Amino acid sequence: MSIYYEFTTGSHDAFDELATIGARYVLTPSLRHLAANTLLQNTMLARLESAETEVLTLDDLRRTREILAAFRGGGDGGSGGI
Repeated sequence: MSIYYEFTTGSHDAFDELATIGARYVLTPSLRHLAANTLLQNTMLARLESAETEVLTLDDLRRTREILAAFRGGGDGGSGGI
C-alpha cells in the first residue's frame, strides 16, 4: 500500500505517478478531493479507468457497509471503523 498526496493545489505530480504505477484501487475521501471541477474529475477518472484502477470514495465504503448490514439484518453492522 502506498499513500499519494499533493501539497500544491493544481499539481498533478502524485496523480501522474499513481496513474502510471498500475494501482488496483484508489481510495479518496470524495471525488472532489481529486478535483473540484467536474470535467477534470471525469478526465482523471477516465485515465484511472483506462489503467484498470478502481476508484472508491469513503461514501462508497459507508454505503457498502450499510447495504451489507441491512442484508445481514444486523442494523448498522456494529460500531467501529469502516
